[in-house]
Amino acid sequence: MGRTGDQPPEVRLVKELRAGPDWLEGLSLVAVADSEVVGHVCCSRGRLDGVVPASRLGIQAPDESWGDHFQARVLLASATSMSGRFSYAEAFDRV
Repeated sequence: MGRTGDQPPEVRLVKELRAGPDWLEGLSLVAVADSEVVGHVCCSRGRLDGVVPASRLGIQAPDESWGDHFQARVLLASATSMSGRFSYAEAFDRV
């Protein structure tokens, strides 16, 4: 994500996410203290082309340096034979 003009990439990313179907409005929050924005949590859907636990079961993090910190949870016992690379909402690719 590179900077374009005076707009930080995070601003462009949030705009892209809000415009698409992956935005989770109820889980995206703004923290305000003394009438000033001091924080923001933005939640969006991600995609996994197989629903299984992370690297030890074949799921690769978007960034390999995350190692064991990248985790997924098995939702169905029959899903353990699936694997694949995780990908974020498409808005991340456009910024």
